[in-house]
Amino acid sequence: MSSPDEITVNSAVQRCVNAWREALTRKNCKDPIDPGVWERDYAGKAYRKALPWLSTPDNVDAFIACVAQGLAIGAIDPSHATKLLYAAQVAITSRRARLQADKEARAQKAEHAKKVASTPTPSPLSTNGIPGRKVGEAAVAAPQVPAPSSAINNLQPQKPKPAPKAPSSKDDLTSHVQVMLERILAGKPIDQVPLTPWKKTPLPPQAHTR
Repeated sequence: MSSPDEITVNSAVQRCVNAWREALTRKNCKDPIDPGVWERDYAGKAYRKALPWLSTPDNVDAFIACVAQGLAIGAIDPSHATKLLYAAQVAITSRRARLQADKEARAQKAEHAKKVASTPTPSPLSTNGIPGRKVGEAAVAAPQVPAPSSAINNLQPQKPKPAPKAPSSKDDLTSHVQVMLERILAGKPIDQVPLTPWKKTPLPPQAHTR
């Protein structure tokens, strides 16, 4: 029996594939296995539009699976895949940072509660014949300021690392996409590739009329 995560991934991939096939049908594509340049560009946009939102961990998994499937059937160009996989990596990193911050906040709260419980309550002091005045004054403890969270420290501006060069040839780009997928599935960060504008497919040649 499939788990809920597998059902989510399978249904998301199927939705993207259906969007790809329906777009090719609308363009009267004669060969869905090897469509033309303009048919592929049109159907590729429909495939990317059907990608799931990067809003939950299950959606992130489904998003990565859809990108991989799109590469396999030619619905996503490797140049587009690098941008999509980097977006998935940003979503994963953001969620991990939030979970770490929540974990540290709970730890600080538990430590503070433990200190309060272990602090003895001062006994009342006797008066020295003067009403309203005590013999000694209890020392007032200075408020404890919690140490800054490491998550907050991480927000401090850091020296940016030089971005690696974007691969030029299609073979190098395909290899780069494969490395990105392997690093994401292994839970490792991926290198940032400079984001370039989406490449637009040139318009089909128009028939000359006299």
